[in-house]
Amino acid sequence: MNNNKVFYKGDNNLVHKLTFGLPGSGISSIIKKEIINVVNNTKDDNIVVIDVYGTQFNEIIQKFGGVTITAKELLGCFDKIVFEPLEISNYKNYDETFNIIVAILEDLGSDYIYPTQQSILYETLDDMWKSSEENTISNFIQHLQEKDNKLASILEVLNVFSNSENSQDIMNKLNTRFVCFDFGDCRKEFKSLAYLLALKTAKDKIWKNGEKQIYTCLFAQIDNAILSEGICNYLLCLYKRMRQHWGISSLYAAKFSTFTNNHILTGLLNNTNEFIFLKQNHDDIDKLTLYFNMPDTYSHFLEYADAGQGIWTDGRQFGFVDYTSRLNNN
Repeated sequence: MNNNKVFYKGDNNLVHKLTFGLPGSGISSIIKKEIINVVNNTKDDNIVVIDVYGTQFNEIIQKFGGVTITAKELLGCFDKIVFEPLEISNYKNYDETFNIIVAILEDLGSDYIYPTQQSILYETLDDMWKSSEENTISNFIQHLQEKDNKLASILEVLNVFSNSENSQDIMNKLNTRFVCFDFGDCRKEFKSLAYLLALKTAKDKIWKNGEKQIYTCLFAQIDNAILSEGICNYLLCLYKRMRQHWGISSLYAAKFSTFTNNHILTGLLNNTNEFIFLKQNHDDIDKLTLYFNMPDTYSHFLEYADAGQGIWTDGRQFGFVDYTSRLNNN
């Protein structure tokens, strides 16, 4: 396996990739090297990074002319990200905005959104579309209060995220080839929302680039602590559709059980072409051995692997990987 190639080029065109590695396994350095490969070995391919805990990619962002968008900046663009599609649509298609709102409601602790409530949300979006009012979360909540005060009260916390004065300048950053969403400054209770907005913004960038036949590679950290059911559903939907729009992903997480313990994230496993496993704990090795029917030789190696060492699989074949030389050349 050539560790210096762009992973989605050549025979493996439009590959989705998942990398797993516990702290100390070298996973952060390996993802950085993968990003650098894309920057150095492609001309126009775009890169979007979602860094949940922040600051991991500052050095390469500065070195390669990328831009950082913080959670605070992203949340300050809430109305533009969520409601702008209503302003540019000349027909009644609210699916994108509706899906985001449902995901937010589930993230904020709402129970299952029943069909009657879904109809109310659509009616409220229709009211906004027909009105001459500005499309903002505040106006949406006001319209919703007349139909379902319970749902409206759940969303009231979002009133603080009206567009900031420089929201358009922040959105313009997205035209840069290399964009990193850095959530290091984000309060814990808002990280899930910021993650959802980053996914939505990444989707818009992928779709726009796809119209020009430009690849966009999404590098995103997966952490169960900030993923609600609604966000998982949105991520899975994006994961399934993005290849049709020249989008590729390299997702990464600490433990394999992050996915096997979540019935929605299991869908990501089913739609992934290539897996890298670095150091894992014993329970996770048992789970991935069972999931992939992995030979014992690889299972034993993984339990005692040094930093940068692991295994590769496409679900049928297996092989050893050794990134130690790349770790030493940071």
